Amino acid sequence: MAIYAFSDGISKAMPFLVFPIVAYYLTPGEFGLVSNFNVLCQVLFAFTLLNTPTYLTVVYYKTKKEEQSSLVFNIFCLIGILLTISLALTMLLNNVIFKYTELTIKWQLYALIWVFFNCAIYIYQAKLRLDEKVKQFGIYQFVQSFISAVFTLLFVVLLKWGWQGRVESLVLTNVAIGGFALFILYHENIIVAKFDWKQIKQVFIFGIPLLPHTLSFWLKGGLDKIYITNTISIAENGIFSFAGILASIFFMITNAFFSAYTPYLFKTLASTDLIGVESEKRNIKIRLLKQVKYFILIYVAANIIGYFAIKVIIQLFFLKNYGAAVKFIPWLQLGGFFGMFYSIFSSYVFYTKSTKMLGVITISTALLQALLSYFAVVHYGVMGIIITSVFINLLMALLVGIQSSKVYPMPWKYLFNPFL
Repeated sequence: MAIYAFSDGISKAMPFLVFPIVAYYLTPGEFGLVSNFNVLCQVLFAFTLLNTPTYLTVVYYKTKKEEQSSLVFNIFCLIGILLTISLALTMLLNNVIFKYTELTIKWQLYALIWVFFNCAIYIYQAKLRLDEKVKQFGIYQFVQSFISAVFTLLFVVLLKWGWQGRVESLVLTNVAIGGFALFILYHENIIVAKFDWKQIKQVFIFGIPLLPHTLSFWLKGGLDKIYITNTISIAENGIFSFAGILASIFFMITNAFFSAYTPYLFKTLASTDLIGVESEKRNIKIRLLKQVKYFILIYVAANIIGYFAIKVIIQLFFLKNYGAAVKFIPWLQLGGFFGMFYSIFSSYVFYTKSTKMLGVITISTALLQALLSYFAVVHYGVMGIIITSVFINLLMALLVGIQSSKVYPMPWKYLFNPFL
């Protein structure tokens, strides 16, 4: 876990080193356009990837070795089918997309290119984690961040291509890194061309109930930016997105932990379920929850220290136009704190493949947030959207926690009681 956290931190630190330079060369309005491009990428990505890495993680240890390569191939078959559908929808709705994002058809097609190669990256990273190839995973992440930083400096700073240069750097990075992933997967026979409609159907059945679950994150994050762009201004969306990127530092901590912890958790639970002695099962579950408790303590400490560090960094390195972002940070951190508990609870739901109710919870709370945010941004501006998001994150964590207890009971008192 320490190696994953360190490698993830190093790879994510590089974009943040470039971040002040990019922010210097981009106005808040241009920053808002880059943010809208990312919003479009994420919604297309959610539909195209369809949680296939999660399926691979769940079934990997239960699949015969000779079937694992064909499984990866059929996952890519499903991704290809969904990408084709995404292309058709984009061509059909390109004027609508432009109206709400201010992105022309060129950038919409760029988003689809970004999506395909990002799918390859995610599948390859999932395979590295499952094979416990920690060093390769870390190097791969670092190279991806390094190439992205180089392209960004070249296009934005040297060539002065503005927000277009930033978008093109994102796309070219994915093409290079995703293309490498595809080459390695094929060269090492991790992808074996053995079409199996049954496998494709199983992956689809697992992923489709989770699509609302995945899209709910877009509704909660992406739709807010669309609201701000169309209700206030593209520049205000830029400031909001700027604050979100800074707050995402703390999400990286959660992501690094669960990147390492989830395969370990699934593997431990799979072996635990085979144990016949209940007391031994309980002891293993207690140990798992105590490990998570230590992470929570580290996470809280990092957030407190990080907030004051971010205040200083904004004052020293960023233009005054972005100073208004400081007031958003604590609320975004609080929302991330509740989101962390969602990650904890949902792990057990994923393990049991009880994804239908998870999809119902996440999409219903996301739709509620979309409704509340619409009125909140009109009456209270950006802060109204952020407070709404915090409330929804808390509600979602509570509901998923209840569902988790139903499908896979755990001695949760060992997580929430500080004296145990």
